[in-house]
Amino acid sequence: MSASRPGYYTGGEAGAISIQTDLVVHDLITNTDFVYDGDTQPGPTFTSSGSPMVHFRHTVTNKGNVPLTSLKLSDTIGGASGCTVPATLAVSQSFTCEYVYTVPLFPIGQQNNAGTVSGQSICGTTYSDTNNGYYFVKVF
Repeated sequence: MSASRPGYYTGGEAGAISIQTDLVVHDLITNTDFVYDGDTQPGPTFTSSGSPMVHFRHTVTNKGNVPLTSLKLSDTIGGASGCTVPATLAVSQSFTCEYVYTVPLFPIGQQNNAGTVSGQSICGTTYSDTNNGYYFVKVF
């Protein structure tokens, strides 16, 4: 026996959410954007002199079979806190958070701006994912 009623979900819940953290670097000479996947070290290298700017892009996708609500997005350096997060993320729907970050003089060496996302299904289960955003800062 089966019944259907708007607002109710029936069937097996298989929720899933993913985040992809990329670094977008703009080359002023060629006027071209280069997108780097931050999954592996060292990632792109920045020289700390001249306060280089990098665009961080977090792409969040609902990869499950139920809508997700109560979405929370954060990252290590705190830039994602200024992004607008939708109230609900439908199945297969995505949203993007992108912001500009000025690389400080210090610290130098290996850095990671990991993005983290979580969302809750209508059944109350929380799903989350984290993705690294590695980059390297060197002096001059």
